[in-house]
Amino acid sequence: MPFISVIVAAYRRRQYLYNALLSVKAQTLPKDKYEVVVVKDFEDPQIDGLIKEMGWKSAYSDVEHQGPKYLIGLLEASGDVIALLDDDDIFKPTKLEYVYNVFSQNPDVGYLQHTFEVINANGVPMPCLAREAPRNIVNVNELKVPWDEVRKHRSYGVLDPVVYILTRYRIFADKNGGALTVKRELFERHKDALAKLSLAIDSFLLASAIAERTSLYFSNEALSLWRYHGSNISTWYVLPDGDERKMSVLYRYYISYGLISRTFFDFYPNYYACLSEEHKLIYLDLAKRLGKPTAGLTPDRSVMLWCCVAGLCLNEFQRYFMAPIRL
Repeated sequence: MPFISVIVAAYRRRQYLYNALLSVKAQTLPKDKYEVVVVKDFEDPQIDGLIKEMGWKSAYSDVEHQGPKYLIGLLEASGDVIALLDDDDIFKPTKLEYVYNVFSQNPDVGYLQHTFEVINANGVPMPCLAREAPRNIVNVNELKVPWDEVRKHRSYGVLDPVVYILTRYRIFADKNGGALTVKRELFERHKDALAKLSLAIDSFLLASAIAERTSLYFSNEALSLWRYHGSNISTWYVLPDGDERKMSVLYRYYISYGLISRTFFDFYPNYYACLSEEHKLIYLDLAKRLGKPTAGLTPDRSVMLWCCVAGLCLNEFQRYFMAPIRL
């Protein structure tokens, strides 16, 4: 039977972590069926007291990038199933019990994603952001997609397996680490790439699941709470243009999606190359308007053309072809 390791990652943010850990403590799954590894870069009497009380593990990392943090957590983890939890999110009480049952009953599943509810910084529900949550396109609450089905994407005229999943089965199938649980090997077999990953751990793991040819399991059960507080990295677009974090995050997404696109797929360009190019264009446009250096980057027309042929002609690509960015 599976044993679950929950890896909780925090970097320079402690105000939400205690509540995140309390949500793991409150799980209905028996305590002997899961462990918790907390990776953080600070000490806190209340948080450290809870970790000690529960007999959980704590590891130190002052690295901001997601991949190296999860590698450190993985070294401390002993489970064959890995659940992720960001410091600002919350598990609902039945989350790990649900995860345990899915992996116990479906040994071929390597990637599980459920949906989530959105709360604000104070924990108040934000139903207006419900559209940001993953959900099945197929009209079922629980959906298992075997690898043998994913591999047929070209026979349906879809060039990329990720596009096939996102348009046929699941909206936002690679969104939100706190909604993901995966087999350990999705991390283990790609440690070198993980060590270089800055952002997009959720996309990394979906791509890894495809590369490892595992079955996917998608659930409309809201088993976690995603906290929107205005400084979430994934919502970089709400930051003002003059905020230096915005350019930094855009560049890191460009690099991360590029890494994913070249690590897991035997063809290029692909879906994640399109996301990489999209973030590069936004980064270049912002740098131009602010008079900032561009790290020697230039748009890649060949990638954008492939994306448009594949049905991924994103707004930034359309604007580029209509009025190319001049640097």
